[in-house]
Amino acid sequence: MKRILLSLTALVCALDLHAGVVYRFESVTEGLTKQTFAGTVKAEQGNVRIDIASGDGMFFGDGSIVLSPAGSGNVTVIDPARRTFYELDLSNLFGRATGALSQFKDLVRVDAKNTRVAVRDAGPAGMMLSYPVRRSHVTSSFDLILNVFGEKTPARVEINTDAWTTDKFPA
Repeated sequence: MKRILLSLTALVCALDLHAGVVYRFESVTEGLTKQTFAGTVKAEQGNVRIDIASGDGMFFGDGSIVLSPAGSGNVTVIDPARRTFYELDLSNLFGRATGALSQFKDLVRVDAKNTRVAVRDAGPAGMMLSYPVRRSHVTSSFDLILNVFGEKTPARVEINTDAWTTDKFPA
């Protein structure tokens, strides 16, 4: 059975952040081949820098840097080892992908079943900027069933998130 640990969602969400945040992410895919996509996201006032520790082998190489300026739908991917860079227009990329897939709407179906979310209080996490912080661990999972031309391909998706919060600021 395929099992996927996915935190890449945080990567996409980071593009719209407007406060200073630093966090690590890791996406581990197991199945025919095992692959790890991991790095660190640094975001402040909508500007984002992602340092890729372990790339996906397609868009992002090991040691790559991804930059996205505030308000831009573009990202610049820099590969220092190869001394190369390229830009991705995300709105155009996602728009074209959605348009291309819409042609197959009757032949391609994606379903999510058996959704589960569990939140565990991991206790006090020390101080951050002189405020007491608590840590919570959230595990969410679901079965993703991709039905392409009548051929069903199941995958198990599990997302693990650690959150450090304080009640000293309004939600």
